[in-house]
Amino acid sequence: MDLSTRAMEGDLSRLKAITRHENDKGTRQDIQNTFNEYVALYDESKGGSVEARKSKYTTMVNQFYDLATDFYEFGWGQSFHFAPRHKWESFESSIARHEYRLGHKLNLRKGHRVLDIGCGVGGPMRAIARFTEASIVGLNNNAYQIERGKKLNQVCLHAWITSFMIDIPSIFLSCMSC
Repeated sequence: MDLSTRAMEGDLSRLKAITRHENDKGTRQDIQNTFNEYVALYDESKGGSVEARKSKYTTMVNQFYDLATDFYEFGWGQSFHFAPRHKWESFESSIARHEYRLGHKLNLRKGHRVLDIGCGVGGPMRAIARFTEASIVGLNNNAYQIERGKKLNQVCLHAWITSFMIDIPSIFLSCMSC
């Protein structure tokens, strides 16, 4: 199996998710600083409180996803969702079946433009784009997940039909997925 196929299926990202911290997130010290800032929001001795978390909500959420994304990718692959699983079916097969079914039910096809809100690293949108040939834009408020998704798109054979954004685009869309 070639690299691009494996990256689309998720098993390559699972194997590398934990070992790439220095390349994707900066230094271990950067990761430690993010962790310390996040934990301090819950530590009353360091000024952490409900009010502090509310006032720094965006920062807190982004720090959580900056820290958790690699673990999500390790556990779930590139698709951060669950799917009903048949007795005979692997986890990966149930995820793929669920994503293809969604594309089919939405009647997506070549020429459609779709916005995937909260796209994570873009696993489902790449699978649905590959299945339907629809153009899909992933919208996410977490810069780290967007950068991971862009890197994964670089090894994807169908990367030309998927892209990422942090701000809502002002383009006509055939449908939206959350």
